[in-house]
Amino acid sequence: MRTPSAVILAALLTAVGCSPDTSDSDVDSEVEPGTDAGTDADTDADTDADTDVDTDTDVDTDTDSDTMAGSFACGDPLPSAVGGCLEPEWMLNSGDLCNGLVECADGSINRMAAAPAIVNASNLCTTDADCGADQACLVEIIGDDWTNAQCVPASCNTGVDCMSGECGVGVHFDGCSLWGGLACRTVEDDCRIDGDGDFGPMECSIGWTGEFELVFQDCAIGRPLRVDGTNQMARIAHTDSWCDHVDSHNVSSQHAQILATHWAGIAAMEHASVASFNRVSLQLMALGAPADLVRRTSEAALDEIRHAEQTFALASRFAGSPVGPGPLDLSGLTLDTSPEGVLTDLIEEACIRETLGVAEALLAAEQCTDLDTRRILSAIADDELRHAQLAWSTLAWLLDAHPSLWPQAHSLLNDALTEASTGQLASAGPALPRMGLPSLADKQTTHRNVVETSLRPVVEALFTERLAA
Repeated sequence: MRTPSAVILAALLTAVGCSPDTSDSDVDSEVEPGTDAGTDADTDADTDADTDVDTDTDVDTDTDSDTMAGSFACGDPLPSAVGGCLEPEWMLNSGDLCNGLVECADGSINRMAAAPAIVNASNLCTTDADCGADQACLVEIIGDDWTNAQCVPASCNTGVDCMSGECGVGVHFDGCSLWGGLACRTVEDDCRIDGDGDFGPMECSIGWTGEFELVFQDCAIGRPLRVDGTNQMARIAHTDSWCDHVDSHNVSSQHAQILATHWAGIAAMEHASVASFNRVSLQLMALGAPADLVRRTSEAALDEIRHAEQTFALASRFAGSPVGPGPLDLSGLTLDTSPEGVLTDLIEEACIRETLGVAEALLAAEQCTDLDTRRILSAIADDELRHAQLAWSTLAWLLDAHPSLWPQAHSLLNDALTEASTGQLASAGPALPRMGLPSLADKQTTHRNVVETSLRPVVEALFTERLAA
């Protein structure tokens, strides 16, 4: 059997109009149990997740509401020096908190006042009044740097809204998008600050359950919906609108939580991909694309609906209750129909990302021993391979229709390949390969292998054909 890279290479060369060696091309991309898909991935990181027994014991965390209400458990709060504040010496009794934020003695950050955001003129909001219902205006954070203010989900605005007296700030970069929000801190939270989890260093932020928990970088690679340069996805909600039943699982509660978070993130990406492909259909029609490309793009959107339903079902299985998407915020969504803009989106969002997504799905299916999860991963891999072919076929058509784009395409492809082969996915994260969650190291190795054995040969073939013409 040929390796996944060979299958991907043959499919993509066909998509750009080249002629691969088809002597052994009749290969189903689905990996059958017990076969070698050509990746030497170490699965020792999974400590028998599929056979673990939930040994958690109930802990009484009831707290007298009278003692919680109005109390301030933060501990020696000081006005936060982050968020664009240049005067960290401001004191709480000054009545002038910068951005309304305070930093507790343990390093956690709370919002004590709905103060105007003070950062720069690029803010997307200034006060909570600029935001919608159940939102607040909060400065966003990337690493240790606070940048522009934007509207974020908020289940509280200040500490007076919370029984604990603490309206906590949680911000998390999942590898694709920056998530921020406000939520009441409670005694049931898993964490207060970033720290070491069972799978290494993890961030403490607001999970999709609405509580503070240790989260990790785990962004599915596929065709994202980008708005203002940022991947846009719906927030996870407790709804059965995209999952009509919940199956049982036999993994430990700890692993179930990790898997629920993992699949909810993938499902949110698949859900957003529906909108992404529909936007592409409009762009193609505006450029006068042939019916075949428009038809295949519309069919891909239907595939993504099925993928979202399947992965929300997996998230619900491990969460123990229905999980689905909330509303998808499309404010700021634009439709760039210029050939240059469509080319940029096509290369950055589809040609590279979707091809890597195929490889990730094949890797996960190969390592997975949970039959239901493996079946879904294998089916997704088949569909995503067709989506990757569609991306490269669209690129070939666009370059034929607009020959002046060849230099821009060459530059964008080289930059994207360099980033894919040298970039780091994350510093740490969980690995439960037997349950369809490969390690970050295995995914990184797979990315680099696919770049060198599949993507670079396709780019070389595409431009060799151009030079020979």
